[in-house]
Amino acid sequence: MTFRATAFILAYFLAARALAGDDTAAVYPSLSYSGSMSLSVSRVVYSSSDPGLVSDDTTYLYGAWLQSFGGGFGIAAELNRRFRVHFGLGGTIWHNIQHTRLGYYKDLLTRKAGGGLSAANGVLKIGDVDDPPLELTIGYFGFKYSDAENLGEYLLRSGVYPGYVFSGSGGAGFLGIRLHSDRPRNFTHDVIVSAETNVQPYGDISAAYVASYTIADAITLGAGVDYHRLVELDPEKTSSHYENKVPVYDDSATFATDTIRYKVRGVKGMGRLAIDPKPLIGLGDRDDDEYKVYAEAAVLGIEDQPYNTADEENRVGYEHISWRVPVMAGFNAPTHPLVANGLVPMGLSLFLIGMEADSVYFEDTDTVWR
Repeated sequence: MTFRATAFILAYFLAARALAGDDTAAVYPSLSYSGSMSLSVSRVVYSSSDPGLVSDDTTYLYGAWLQSFGGGFGIAAELNRRFRVHFGLGGTIWHNIQHTRLGYYKDLLTRKAGGGLSAANGVLKIGDVDDPPLELTIGYFGFKYSDAENLGEYLLRSGVYPGYVFSGSGGAGFLGIRLHSDRPRNFTHDVIVSAETNVQPYGDISAAYVASYTIADAITLGAGVDYHRLVELDPEKTSSHYENKVPVYDDSATFATDTIRYKVRGVKGMGRLAIDPKPLIGLGDRDDDEYKVYAEAAVLGIEDQPYNTADEENRVGYEHISWRVPVMAGFNAPTHPLVANGLVPMGLSLFLIGMEADSVYFEDTDTVWR
């Protein structure tokens, strides 16, 4: 197996050099490197989660701080003018929760670390290599369509029935294929077919289309649709084990054995707007996101799902589309990088030193496990 892989790679490099055409004098592969570091500090304002205690305390996360530190390293290799590959690794160190009331989770309060593959893909230019009308990406790759840093990306980072949203810097990671085009002028088109690798059931195939149109280099309109779990590898998991089973109540609010089942598949839609005023005020040469205004809204499942009962107090369902529409808006204020990336994170870190998770203990000995 190793001999076959080595022979294949050698044959590929010989073919790549032959395909380079007039660039045979160039040195291939051409390598470039990249790296990143990040510090994230956030705070829980409201949560309905309970810690699994007899007391059913649903306020134990109020005011809890969360923080993480991450980094990554990537390599890009241009094998010839038409084909390039990317490979990257990343890792994060974090505390699950920083709160003095969480001593009953002492095992979770220690520092944790995780890492893995951030990129492993190949990109092929189709057509004119100097101005390709199409680019095909195959493998594990990242994709981001929003102008925001931490919010948005609802179309590709959310689920349906029940709806959930992942937030955080960077775009989503996909295992599959992506076809990109920027034709005609001022348009972009992306078609992504990918396998589910983040949320159970794994392996289901989704298909998404994302497009944008830019007016006068200042206004960008975007829209997209995602057929979430279009192909179910094991329909029994998406239609029984991994669905929501909602108890049905009769008029006396007693428990009944019948259930209504909601699949975790559905169709999502997205619309977004970004306005960059710099070209309109004579600052068009500045290639940054300062002063940019952006907004996004999505529908997490365009199909309504019926309530399980007519009982107003106990019914659960998805009959109002407004309940499935996350919305966000933001503004990138001009700030010196030293302040945004240095002084502010440093100040928050110093503030949180007194809440170091490793030194937090729970003193309420009356609390018992459920």
